[in-house]
Amino acid sequence: MPESPANQSRQAIPKRAGVGLKAEHYRTIMETSPDIGFFEIHAENYMGAGGPPHRYLSEIRERYPLSLHGVGLSIGADRPLDKDHLDRFRNLIDRYSPALFSEHLAWSSHDVGFLNDLLPLPYTNETLARVVEHIDEVQETLRRQMLLENPSTYLAFEESTWAEADFIAEIVRRTGCGLLLDVNNVHVACTNQQWNPVAYLDAYPLSHVQEIHLAGFAPDADDEGRPLLIDAHDRCVEEIVWGLFARIVERIGPVPALIEWDANVPDWPTLYDEARKADAILGEAGKHRVRPRHLPSRIPPGDERRAPTVDRRDVLSAILVPVLAGASSPAIAALSSPSRSRRPETRNMIGRKVAIYFAWDKTAEVSAPLAVIEDRFPALFESRRMLYPRFEELSDTSRFDQGIAGFLDHIMKQNFAEFVWISESKTGQPGVELERVDAGGRLIPLSPESIKGADTLIIISFDSLRTHQQASHDEIAFMRAFLSDPDHLVFVGPHHDIGEEKPETHEELVALQVADFLHHGDKTIPPRQGFGGFARTLLTGLGVPVENRFGLHPASEPDGSPSPVETDRSLDRLHLLVNVPTFNLHPHLPHFERMGHAVSRLEVLSRQKIDLAAPPHPFTADGRTTFDALLQSKPDAFAGTLLVGDATLWSSTAGGVDSLKAFWSNIVQRPRREDRS
Repeated sequence: MPESPANQSRQAIPKRAGVGLKAEHYRTIMETSPDIGFFEIHAENYMGAGGPPHRYLSEIRERYPLSLHGVGLSIGADRPLDKDHLDRFRNLIDRYSPALFSEHLAWSSHDVGFLNDLLPLPYTNETLARVVEHIDEVQETLRRQMLLENPSTYLAFEESTWAEADFIAEIVRRTGCGLLLDVNNVHVACTNQQWNPVAYLDAYPLSHVQEIHLAGFAPDADDEGRPLLIDAHDRCVEEIVWGLFARIVERIGPVPALIEWDANVPDWPTLYDEARKADAILGEAGKHRVRPRHLPSRIPPGDERRAPTVDRRDVLSAILVPVLAGASSPAIAALSSPSRSRRPETRNMIGRKVAIYFAWDKTAEVSAPLAVIEDRFPALFESRRMLYPRFEELSDTSRFDQGIAGFLDHIMKQNFAEFVWISESKTGQPGVELERVDAGGRLIPLSPESIKGADTLIIISFDSLRTHQQASHDEIAFMRAFLSDPDHLVFVGPHHDIGEEKPETHEELVALQVADFLHHGDKTIPPRQGFGGFARTLLTGLGVPVENRFGLHPASEPDGSPSPVETDRSLDRLHLLVNVPTFNLHPHLPHFERMGHAVSRLEVLSRQKIDLAAPPHPFTADGRTTFDALLQSKPDAFAGTLLVGDATLWSSTAGGVDSLKAFWSNIVQRPRREDRS
């Protein structure tokens, strides 16, 4: 049973959702005492001596924990902190005893005065020393720890010598401050700067995060049509931000999380509903089971809260640069050469939507007996043991299931996170992620309802043959209808089938399995492991049967990179393999053997070289040096496009990532039929 607000009021902030306190909601809060974790205020709104704001805040503070968020200390400014402003902070903290106090990694003041915005910094040693000095002064003056918030940025500086996450980590090391992780800012900055949010969060010092912020962003585009996101705080949290939030708290556990909504402030039920969404995700993280993606937004397109807001590019170009053109600040001097101007050309977003379908039965996969080494995924603890110390961040048994479920959630699915992010950033649409049978035993078949309007479907058939996954008649009919649209694309991706040969004697079977094992050389793989039953039955039902055979070791170059694939460019009608010279170096990849009618309906788009320096495999006994790695439907097979390739082509963990990113981008940005030449 949750504690009453009165019992919580003088305690530390609970690991729940809170909201920003707005004058529009004072009376509702006082009259209804809603079940909310905490409230946060902008300090500068309460620096007057008295009046109604303080009267309401005093009463609310008696009932709820409070967080204090500053926006005007100008931590990154190249001048001394405003001591009068700092004194006002101290008085406010002494008056209300907030459980948390935070400020921004930004600057807003200069010799010419104060700018009503949070402006970016060059990440240099000089800036680092100045920020550290200012945080030390703040913490000593206020006699408490400060939380530092990561910025939302729209440009970067040529003079920067630190990556942002490393810069923040070094500030924490030198000052002992805590961190407020604004997840919306992560998405906004990573989109605008073309950073990878997965890599950003991997480098970010997550163990020091004590609070999270969630907010809505406004989508826009720069002058060259590239996506530009504005940290608007004037609408619901977007689905892609919910997904990042879920992944973060799955990793670090629940922490206080605030819904920020500072413009076009909604009615209380709308704001409270956002907090309940955050509480649901925090609750799932606390139970060590998170379904991380895509809670629905309650505000449909066209709602008035999605109206355009002030564009901060205009603030920078029309106010900041003209006013401060002659100033001496290093940050101002660097504004004339932002890194965005040096980005390579990219195509405009055309609104495609991607669904990724994990075709496993999760309940059947996780129930495999650990005493049997074949035909199952490894447990998380086995991966940690075999690959120590690679996964030691997953060693906390109170947070991470150490069984097969933990491996699937924290390793296997995370291998595909980078593709999900790229698809969402390139299309401007949140993706759809589905498991055929989820951890609760719920079957989610392929259907128009489950893929939610996607026109690009990636089927990851990593289902163990042991679990007997089969495409149903209705699913096959749906796929036929889906492929009747010339703008649709389906990629069917089983994985290897190792050790499934059926010779006459057991001795021959063992000899073949040993040959497989010695050829691919991966000691973490058992002698028999087969995947892709769902893919096989689906392709057979579509009249293009394909078998994913063996586990072949691909060739590499002397520098360790993947050897180039052999692509028939004349068949690449959608230009999917432009700037894609290689695939990956997963140590055991299948040969996709076309069976029956598939020989006439599918063509081999790419072949991959086999490592002939590896111990010989029976597949190479007749002199074969390549295997069929990517198949494509012929023009008369379906109106849409069907591709068949290995599931790991969508993973970022087996090398060749730059080339694969080009492949992913080509897939999700392929031209629509009316735009094709």
